[in-house]
Amino acid sequence: MAKTKANPSDRELPGMEDVRFGALDRDCVAIGDIREQMNQLRADEAAAINRALKHMQHHERTVYKHRGVELVLVPGDVKLRVRTTSGGDIEQADAPEKKPRRAKKAKKAADEVTH
Repeated sequence: MAKTKANPSDRELPGMEDVRFGALDRDCVAIGDIREQMNQLRADEAAAINRALKHMQHHERTVYKHRGVELVLVPGDVKLRVRTTSGGDIEQADAPEKKPRRAKKAKKAADEVTH
C-alpha cells in the first residue's frame, strides 16, 4: 500500500498541540464527578442489599416487596435478587397469591348446575 501524504490542514501547528478548551474541560470534570458518585452509590447499594439479605434470612422470608422494590431470595444460593417495579405504591410483604380465574369460573358454573 502506498502511504498517503498528510493534508497540510491536518497537521498541528507549532505551539498549538496543548490548546485547552474550557467547555471540554468542564465536561470532563462533570463526567468524572458523575462516575465517582455512581461508584459510591453502587457501593452503598451493595451494602444495603447485603443487609437486606441478612434480614430476610433471619426472618425466614423468601420474597419481600415495598415501595416498588421487590427482594427475592434465590433458592439454592445465598443471593438476593432485586427488582424495581414501576408501581411505587406501598405493597404488602408476602401477599397471598390470587387464585386463577379458571377456579372462579368453574365454581360459578358448578353453582349454576346445582341451582
